[in-house]
Amino acid sequence: MNRVLKNLESMLDFFVYFLPRKNLHKLANFLGTICYATFLRKLNDYETIAVQKALLVPTAQARDIAGNAFLNTRIFLVDYQYMAVKSEAEVHTLMKSVTVEGEAWLHAALASKRAIVATTIHMDSFLIGILKLCQMTKNRRPVTVIKLNQASSKENHAYEKFQKMGVRIRILRLSEKPAWQALQQLRKGHIVFVLCDVDPSFGKTSEVSFFGYPAHFPCGLVELAIASQALLLPLVVTEDQGSIEERHILKIESPIDPRDFLNQIYQDKTRNMTQSLAARVESWIRQAPGQWQSWAILQRMWKKS
Repeated sequence: MNRVLKNLESMLDFFVYFLPRKNLHKLANFLGTICYATFLRKLNDYETIAVQKALLVPTAQARDIAGNAFLNTRIFLVDYQYMAVKSEAEVHTLMKSVTVEGEAWLHAALASKRAIVATTIHMDSFLIGILKLCQMTKNRRPVTVIKLNQASSKENHAYEKFQKMGVRIRILRLSEKPAWQALQQLRKGHIVFVLCDVDPSFGKTSEVSFFGYPAHFPCGLVELAIASQALLLPLVVTEDQGSIEERHILKIESPIDPRDFLNQIYQDKTRNMTQSLAARVESWIRQAPGQWQSWAILQRMWKKS
């Protein structure tokens, strides 16, 4: 299966040099659909079962959602390569395809002069949302992104492009045990960005209710927010289904503030803040389940319970 996916990604990466983004997405959908139907559908039963258990939908509908999530991941990877190889002007044009909702929450957080831990999930082309946030704050706050994976040439080219566009992004790797460095950045009032829908094996978790089941949800970012008294700012990127053109919506939500949990002991504070975040994440996934790319981790979160 890994070889099939690698070959598909390599083929799409090749066409990024020649096709406009809209056509790239059509090609990714076409090739991804063939690949999924031919090689991967039976292997994707793990995700289908997770969808069915979480959303309580019939098997056929759950399989369609899992298939759409697979295609959405392919489109995200195409957009990643697009941002890595296209000109700065083309990437700027891509940023204009993002409509921001809840911008007032970001401005209020910036005006508070407090540090910010921003978080999102693997939904739609989420990297576009991260870059949009960086653009919106580039004259006011540097942004540090904590990443799970090791560096790749695609990532290096993309982030070099962002730096040339004037976006100040620092990368920390989870393998580098970045908690102390991230805490230092937060104490300077910077923004630290972390994806929160990751496999529970990557770090500390807190037991919460997630889709109606006890689950262990990553809580490292919550502990960072508590330690630095930073605002935890949830945001999500989704495809704009009401637009004829390919557009995205970056929705910024009200912060989760550690100061609202002052009278609780540390363990309760961590668990309750994590539960609040998990409830936001669950609502995002329910609204656009076919755009969430991390169904595979859900049963592992439940299993750990």
